[in-house]
Order: sequence, then C-alpha cells, then structure tokens
Amino acid sequence: MTSEPIKVLGKSHEGPESGLEYDPKTIQVHQIVQIVPAHKWQGALIVVSELKSFGIQGYCEMPSNDGKGGQAYIRLKWTEFIPTGGTAVFIPKGEEDDPK
Repeated sequence: MTSEPIKVLGKSHEGPESGLEYDPKTIQVHQIVQIVPAHKWQGALIVVSELKSFGIQGYCEMPSNDGKGGQAYIRLKWTEFIPTGGTAVFIPKGEEDDPK
C-alpha cells in the first residue's frame, strides 16, 4: 500500500476517515463501487450484489483464457468503498434479480 494520499475526484483520500462521504441509502444492487486505497483489494471495481447491515456484498468479474471465468465475491463495510456513480450493464446469470 502507498503511504502518500491518493487523489480521488480532486480530493485527497488517506483512508476511510478521509472525509469522502456518501449516503449509504443511495447504494443499490448492480451499482459499481470502488474499494478504498487502505483495503488490500485497493482500487478494484465491484458490482453490488446484496445490501447488508454492515455494508455490501459484491463481486468482481474474473475472466480467464479457458472461458471458465467467474465472479470473485467480497463483503465490504460502508467505509471500505466509494460509489462510482455507474451501474453494471451485463449481469451474470443468477444475479439478474434484486435479492430480498
């Protein structure tokens, strides 16, 4: 991990307490979020698959040369990601419906 602040949309981001805030009520299934630099998956783009009380569950699409790629799932606390404003267009089979 880097020890210097990373610029995110013109703001300095040094971790979850850096002041980059959003309203958790605005997060939706199929929305794209980005993991904060303080996390070991820093910078990864995640598609939200479920809203949880602690944050989200989501996945990162993992392609492969043999065509047998899939999704790597991760659970993130509200402080471990930032919404990008984007929404996934292609949804893997089985993820089409909003859970619960």
